[in-house]
Amino acid sequence: MNAPTPSSASSAQPKDLTAWEIALEGRFQRYMTDHQRGVMQLAHDRAGRPSLLIDFGCGPGRWTRFFMDRGWQATCVDIDASSLGRAQAANPKAQCILADRNLRRLPAGDGEVGLVLCIGVYRMLESDWFLGEVKRVLKPGGLFSGAFFNRFSPRGYYRYAMDKAFGGQDCYVQSYGSWRHRARTEGFDFVEERGLCWFPIPSFSNSPLVPVFTGIEKACGLQRLPSLSPWVTFIAEKRGGTRAAP
Repeated sequence: MNAPTPSSASSAQPKDLTAWEIALEGRFQRYMTDHQRGVMQLAHDRAGRPSLLIDFGCGPGRWTRFFMDRGWQATCVDIDASSLGRAQAANPKAQCILADRNLRRLPAGDGEVGLVLCIGVYRMLESDWFLGEVKRVLKPGGLFSGAFFNRFSPRGYYRYAMDKAFGGQDCYVQSYGSWRHRARTEGFDFVEERGLCWFPIPSFSNSPLVPVFTGIEKACGLQRLPSLSPWVTFIAEKRGGTRAAP
């Protein structure tokens, strides 16, 4: 998803809010947030028992807070010092780590982690090191949840072409199907997949048409077509173990 430009932040908003937090007031982002909250609840329920979470690309830490409120311990990782400071303030008991773009190792020992999150971090899921590190730190039966920008979709192809032609964030770099195949080869089983953002609505739109388009998306069952969806949320499980009972 595109981050909003400074001009998209209303001057009436509190100055200590990030642009992402301001954008969450829009109808489209509320739709995305409500959806993602449901996925987070599924991950928590499936885990069976709270343990250690790594929130990679935590931003201001709202999903860290979601899990810590449910008994999880957390390690937050981000390259933006301001966002990480907000995450630490919101989650005083979390370990917050400021990373740089050369990071190639997750901050945990082998098999120590119950859940890894990676939501909205451009080109990280597709990188040559991240999947292997997620597998290393997860305990057998541990969970991995994220959001994937799927190039094999009308919106993905369009954005990919525009980014190549005019410059941009270049976030649609791989198809979800090929990445999922790679993850399965690495030892993950996918237990939940949902597709979003089918219609050409700007990422931070507050248009009254948003509920109309998202309603059509749900009614037509498009969320059940992750391989063709522009934005895919997933929960995958590391093979080799059983989850603890709640």
